[in-house]
Amino acid sequence: MGINEKLSKEKDKVSGMNKEQKWEYFKAYYLAKTICVVIAIILLIWFVNDTILQKKVVSAGCVYSVPVSDDAKEALTTGFLDYYHYDKNKYEAFVSIDNMFEDTEQKMDANAQEMALITQASAGEIHYLILDRNNFDRYASGGIYASLDELFKDGLPEKVKDKVIYADEPESGISYPAAIDLSDTKLFGDSKEALLVFTIGIPDKDYPKKFLDYILNM
Repeated sequence: MGINEKLSKEKDKVSGMNKEQKWEYFKAYYLAKTICVVIAIILLIWFVNDTILQKKVVSAGCVYSVPVSDDAKEALTTGFLDYYHYDKNKYEAFVSIDNMFEDTEQKMDANAQEMALITQASAGEIHYLILDRNNFDRYASGGIYASLDELFKDGLPEKVKDKVIYADEPESGISYPAAIDLSDTKLFGDSKEALLVFTIGIPDKDYPKKFLDYILNM
């Protein structure tokens, strides 16, 4: 029996049923198959969006308690992509602009936010932080700051060699170079404090140099 003949026979069978009979017939023979097809379509859409169409994040940062203008925010995102000629259809850069909660009745929320940041940085979802000194000291015990000595084995650019801020390792207490003061750069010139920290979750070994060169050459 050909496909057309089967469809014609099925149409004749259903046409003689009332609404209730049609629904019962559909549930018995087609509902499970329809659900499977719908689920398959949903999974296919999810797969395409999550793997094929998803852009690769090449720069991700968070700014806390440091004023950032709209121009500066754009510079940290699309500006970075343009500077290094990234294809915006395939790559993206983002920065989260947020202010830490004050130590008031919202302290529990601040602690939760702190833990979330440490978790994200450890997982490689945040590549850099820009902080004031208070928050720099606050996060120093989280173990997420990468040592500048390790990141810049050939040395820091001359412009920032005297702008290094040290932190103490959480376990040993030994001081190490952890931040660069960017408060006199074009991007953060209106800030009294703007400390750049690279996290242990940087995407590749060349990223810190690329990011810092971009900031210093604006």
